[in-house]
Amino acid sequence: MLLLISLFAAGGVYLAHRHRNPGSSQIESIALAAAGGSGVYLGGRYLQRAFRPPPSTFISHHHGPDGWYKDAVLEYADEGLLPIRDNSVSSPIRSRDPSRIKADLTRRVRESDLLMVVVGCNTHKRAYVRHEIQRAVEADKPIVAVKLNRSHRSPPELLGVGASWAMGPSVESVTRALKKVR
Repeated sequence: MLLLISLFAAGGVYLAHRHRNPGSSQIESIALAAAGGSGVYLGGRYLQRAFRPPPSTFISHHHGPDGWYKDAVLEYADEGLLPIRDNSVSSPIRSRDPSRIKADLTRRVRESDLLMVVVGCNTHKRAYVRHEIQRAVEADKPIVAVKLNRSHRSPPELLGVGASWAMGPSVESVTRALKKVR
């Protein structure tokens, strides 16, 4: 089976196809790029990484004092500086029933590819943040923890679960942490 896809980009035409090697059951992906007479080969996983969409990300944070950082992360993502797609709660959940709120948060965490936890000064005390972390661990979701300041206490649910840590809110630090979980 051969599948050809043509994509046009600045300076060249990109062709991608999938084929099965003779005597092998493994399918390989190959991309060929022709630009100004030169060719480039990208095989298998490199092609998959190049065309993989950014992960759907649930950003868990204390809405009051740490909301500014979620806004900054979303702005960075819109500008292409952080490779994420937001799957967080964008407006308040219209309920006062904690079990209904937790059910909605659980659904959103499970629908996401990863959980990003913004660790501010009081995050460790926030019941909903702790609930989101627990649901991500149960669902085996990768977790990126962003400590806004090294002195902030981490929620205990983040410790020992293999979270990738960013120390400080810089784009570079968060990008490094995201690369570790992708």
